[in-house]
Amino acid sequence: MEDSRFLELIKNITRYFDKEMNKKDESDFLKEIENHPAGQNAFLKEKSIRAKLKNNLYRPVHSENLAEQIKQQIKSASKNPN
Repeated sequence: MEDSRFLELIKNITRYFDKEMNKKDESDFLKEIENHPAGQNAFLKEKSIRAKLKNNLYRPVHSENLAEQIKQQIKSASKNPN
């Protein structure tokens, strides 16, 4: 029984960080995490991992009109299928 509860907490940790919960579910989840030491550790670990990824992920700078350029290339490619 404890294992299934922990697995549900892990699933909810992912949902929380992926912003798939509404405000009420978030607050209920955070209250539940406070009462589950292993879940709290998993929550903090996931939070740390996501922070490191966010801070260290390389995101190339692109021009403001990149989307428009891609759209134009798609249009010209569809007009000239060769």
